[in-house]
Amino acid sequence: MEPDWEKIRKGLKKYEWLMDNLKKVNVSQNLEFQRKYNGFYKVRRGKEFRDKFYKKLESLKGKNPTFEEVLTYFWKESKHIEASFSSKFVATINPNLPVLDSEVLRNLGLKNPSGTDKDRLNKTIKVYGEIRRLHAKRLNSKEGKAQVSEFNKRFPNSGITDTKKIDLILWQTR
Repeated sequence: MEPDWEKIRKGLKKYEWLMDNLKKVNVSQNLEFQRKYNGFYKVRRGKEFRDKFYKKLESLKGKNPTFEEVLTYFWKESKHIEASFSSKFVATINPNLPVLDSEVLRNLGLKNPSGTDKDRLNKTIKVYGEIRRLHAKRLNSKEGKAQVSEFNKRFPNSGITDTKKIDLILWQTR
């Protein structure tokens, strides 16, 4: 399926704003950042979750948390497996990490473990590891290099990582 470059352009603009402002504002208090982040990443959880999310994000800026650490934190706080939000959290702090969401999973031919799986936490960590492996493989493949090259031609001054370029392509290819 051909990437929708207009959707990618719109997503890139939103992503660049978020990454620029991540460094400038206290994300636990800045409502504009939170509103735009919620819109970009489709954060539809309640206020209590969002408050914890942004306080934790602010506290870990400049550090390098792992997906497993963040996923486990949200599991302990809410008893929910927040795979997508945990991946977006770590990828916000470290743009060399990919995101895990339904579109990325579909485009990579992967699935999250079922909600009733007793080992769901560990299996979710393994799925994210597989996404990382497939991202690295794609970045080194002929197709991935062609996609990054096309992205660079269309958006020459984006300044984002190749991982984010592939993320935006996977995320907007529906």
